[in-house]
Amino acid sequence: MLFLPFTGILMGYFSGNGLPFFGYTIPGRKEKVPFIAKYAYITHTWAGWFFEFAIPVHIGAAGAHSLQGYHVIKRMNPFN
Repeated sequence: MLFLPFTGILMGYFSGNGLPFFGYTIPGRKEKVPFIAKYAYITHTWAGWFFEFAIPVHIGAAGAHSLQGYHVIKRMNPFN
């Protein structure tokens, strides 16, 4: 949950473009560091692609196990 925002901040800051934040732009670094910005972009894109598939598969697996009779949702609920 922290990896994607962290790499997004690195991309914006080290590319010199700044960070868009609720209609405002936090200025980026004046001296660009393209190596860090490019590496952050690559890891950010890869992680986003991975989570795009991993999260629905995880939810589907929990649903499938619930239908098989396992009490998955009951064990995940912190209010029981």
